[in-house]
Amino acid sequence: MFNSNSYKIFTNKFNKTKTIYHDYKRFTHSFDNSKTNLSLSELTLNQKETDFLNFSNTNNTNNTNNTNNTNTNHFFNIQNTNVFYTNVFKDYTYQDNYYINNVVKNIKNKGCKTLINVYQELYKNKQKATGFGDFIRGCYYVFQFSKKYNFNTDIIINHPLADFLKYYDDKTFKNITVFDDIDWFSNNNIINIHFDSNQIFTGFKPSNIIHFDFAKYLNEKYIYNGNVFIYSISLPSHDISEDNKLIMRQILEPNIKMMEFISINMNHLGISHGKYSVIHIRSGDKFLSQTESNFDINYYLKLCDEINIYIKQPFLCEHILFICDNNQIKFLLHQHFPQIKFLFKQITHFGEKAHLDKDNTQNTMLDFYLLAMSNSIYCLSSYEHGSGFSLWCAITYNIPYKCKFIKNTTTMS
Repeated sequence: MFNSNSYKIFTNKFNKTKTIYHDYKRFTHSFDNSKTNLSLSELTLNQKETDFLNFSNTNNTNNTNNTNNTNTNHFFNIQNTNVFYTNVFKDYTYQDNYYINNVVKNIKNKGCKTLINVYQELYKNKQKATGFGDFIRGCYYVFQFSKKYNFNTDIIINHPLADFLKYYDDKTFKNITVFDDIDWFSNNNIINIHFDSNQIFTGFKPSNIIHFDFAKYLNEKYIYNGNVFIYSISLPSHDISEDNKLIMRQILEPNIKMMEFISINMNHLGISHGKYSVIHIRSGDKFLSQTESNFDINYYLKLCDEINIYIKQPFLCEHILFICDNNQIKFLLHQHFPQIKFLFKQITHFGEKAHLDKDNTQNTMLDFYLLAMSNSIYCLSSYEHGSGFSLWCAITYNIPYKCKFIKNTTTMS
């Protein structure tokens, strides 16, 4: 159940200190950054002063007395949920750094002080957003770039999901015309995705020219009172710092309305923070957008085989929760695995529709928080890139994570 200690983590403790939420007044029509523009280091200090959402692996370990740590470490190939980079990010040559530094210097000379990564439904030329995990990934890249080249960083979620985030309570971004001119930085910084012989995700291979490309992108942007508004989904250049994870946890803190919704559903499921494992199945965007209802029977049988293997692992908690983007598969699996807990709610893909249903958006955020409050995540994805939704949730909240690629011909078609 959603116990009183967990509820306090969500509510009381966070309100004891000043946080970046209280400085959010600077985002007005004038975008006056001369008043309270916070640097990344200041954001980090504010977050360190709170206990918010340390539903991280540190706390989960304390709540799982029956967990066999040796077996857990063996099974989950991503521990402390830093992504395994398959090649060390190469240092730029002297000449490369010279060019990058010149572009950055030019950007600063034009008055740019702060890079603001914006998540919204539509961008310039009616481009739709990508998925929520892609956005979180891109925020981490912007954090790292900003630290390296000494920019301030902020994040705006101008999106229906902001209705469920405390950080954005009583804030609106309607009629802010500068948002209409934001276009993507299209380089996702992923050259290759690597798997082992069992199709288990083992890491990304990033580009070694990403900073130069990103600097050129920034150099073409308009500057509004020292702010540049962007949309980046790029893979970070190296593992994520705990300070940056803490910033993202604060930004993604659920508001009271969402906390109550989480509590009701956790009570209904009979689970409590840190005392359940999650199986996350990513069948494909066609199922999320409801443009496809049929799926390959061989794919389904492979899922059953993998779940059978997984639930026999000795380290698992008593409770296993199933999260999936396909309710049809949920119903079928519920017949095969009655011991697994299921929640049947309609969810959505944040990047596929121009206008999102509010209930579906809330249900999708519920899935995100249930992933974040688990003690481990095993993802079975029909995409070679896995699932950004569960991966970057796991990274942000330090949840042990494993992802296996299972081909689904319906998704590939």
